[in-house]
Amino acid sequence: MPLNEAVFRYTEIREQDGSVRPRTLKQIKSTLGLFKAYFPQNPNLSEIGTPDVEAFLKSLKAKDGTTAATKKTWNNYHSDLNQFFDYCCESGGTDKHDEDNLKKRWIMANPCENIKRFIIKKNNTPETITAKQAADLMKYVAEFKEGRLVPYFALALFTGIRTGDEIVKLANHPNLGSLINHRTKKILVTPEISKTNSQRKITIQPVLAKWLKAYPFPILPVNADRDISTIREKFDINNARGRDILRHTFISHHVAKFGSVGRTALESGNTEHIIKKHYLEHVSKRQGLAFFKIEPPAVENKVVDFKQAAGN
Repeated sequence: MPLNEAVFRYTEIREQDGSVRPRTLKQIKSTLGLFKAYFPQNPNLSEIGTPDVEAFLKSLKAKDGTTAATKKTWNNYHSDLNQFFDYCCESGGTDKHDEDNLKKRWIMANPCENIKRFIIKKNNTPETITAKQAADLMKYVAEFKEGRLVPYFALALFTGIRTGDEIVKLANHPNLGSLINHRTKKILVTPEISKTNSQRKITIQPVLAKWLKAYPFPILPVNADRDISTIREKFDINNARGRDILRHTFISHHVAKFGSVGRTALESGNTEHIIKKHYLEHVSKRQGLAFFKIEPPAVENKVVDFKQAAGN
């Protein structure tokens, strides 16, 4: 697939599906226009590697035309290119222009994946972990003391329930069995549990159902605080930075996977304005899909006496 044709198809689809605002679409077109101009020979996508994309990013200049572009500009262009190449990696089933190419990806790997993004501290940017880091976290939790803390971390990571009062109140609720309803595939966060005193329902995604089935322990086993802190320390999520990092990670990947600001707002207990401002396009759709495929390792089903495990 030639670069120019891929850019045309990608921008056309983004414009037609209405998934981005006009201002964002204008920025995407500008980024990809400069990217095309950097490759006047119009190479095939498969010929563009990580060094080529990195060289383009390094060529960016500030408005004066001589000074190197800022870190923020680098990140913005990186984000636009990353989403473009993500689309190219998964475009086969949605390409309506060439029926012979419906089941073929335009490229097999995203050349942006291994290119660094600069860390810029901003008050409105949520701290998150990547799908790979989330997978590493859950793998470690599954191996830690026979996975006794899997329910705690799985609920925090795959539902966005706050790891402060919310998860404690949920764990100690007398009607816990009715709040986490596997038949309806819903978790009910009641007003008395919710930090904002407003009720919300969270869908039990298949990945969460698998983790809870494989590790049917209480959400908060006896003396869990120290072990939770140990795991948080190991993965650098045990300080002010990490207080809500699992919740932020869930929200960012949820809106990326499902592409619905309204749905994510309802399940996280936020407003659509907050989702758009802080979380939308924070991670790519490909990363969102990968996040919700973090499945537990093959284990024998554990038969647990919940009352005994909880120390009752």
